[in-house]
Amino acid sequence: MPRVGDPKTTPATVGDPGAAAELEWLRRGRGRGGAALPVHRTLGLQVREAEAGHCVTRMPASSAVLGPDRRILAGALGIVADACCGSAAATGLPATSAVLSAQLRLEFVRPAPVAPGWVEGRATLAAVGEGGGAALARADLVDADGDLLAICTLRSVSAAWRGLPAAASPVPVPAQGADPDQFADPRHLLGVTGEAAGGGHAHLELEPTRAVANSFGAVHGGVVAMLAHLTATEAVRPLLGPDDEAVPLDLLVNFVRGVPAAGGPVTSTATVTHRGRTFVVAEGQIALGDGRCAVRFSAGTQIRPGGHPRPAGTRHPTRADR
Repeated sequence: MPRVGDPKTTPATVGDPGAAAELEWLRRGRGRGGAALPVHRTLGLQVREAEAGHCVTRMPASSAVLGPDRRILAGALGIVADACCGSAAATGLPATSAVLSAQLRLEFVRPAPVAPGWVEGRATLAAVGEGGGAALARADLVDADGDLLAICTLRSVSAAWRGLPAAASPVPVPAQGADPDQFADPRHLLGVTGEAAGGGHAHLELEPTRAVANSFGAVHGGVVAMLAHLTATEAVRPLLGPDDEAVPLDLLVNFVRGVPAAGGPVTSTATVTHRGRTFVVAEGQIALGDGRCAVRFSAGTQIRPGGHPRPAGTRHPTRADR
């Protein structure tokens, strides 16, 4: 996959009359050809900048993405990551193609801010595959103080798309904005209808709605990432001591097929596959109602005994501890 030198020379801006229109749609928080992105409205996602090879997206803290401690969930950072990186990747792929998330990786640095606040993703197109079939984007996720919360990479692929965008200027669309009172908590947002956890396993049942859809009618890739991390977290939780603190380290999500929004029941399961003294890994999958696997994921977690950092002078964990 060749590295992009000057983002202004990516395939989307060379000899493609629809590229300018697509950039304008991105700036307005819309999908290919101006298609609506319900998840943007639901969560108040705002596209702050959109240029060839670069995109900045911001998500405010709302009840739909907050944990009990009033912080934005670590997994919810995936929403910002997918939004900004997906847009940056789209500028490097042909405007007549659908852009699909293939793999999302998040490396967590510090906890997200306590509400009120926001998270901003600043993405750059890093590489474009031969023939415009795939793109790789990277982003820093920061809070209102500019502190780094996580770094992420998103690999996107292009696919045939019947709804070809017009080269003409887009027509006005409703302003971007949030509906903060629509969902009481992350489980409500995801449409969770039942769950069980114990012994290093977690099982969630849900029925996603159009509120979390992307422009193709599937659950937004970032919302899928949040579900994956929530499931992994629930698998790890029963293994913690009463005073232990679980610190998210990373999340890897591989998208096999889309998860339809308002398309019926979905299940998300996770199992702890490695349990050391200080590190735990949980792996799992998200399956459609017919049993087909839609997503595979894994998440790493650090366990801090007693909820406190390791005292000065004590040894760092060795390979045997993990």
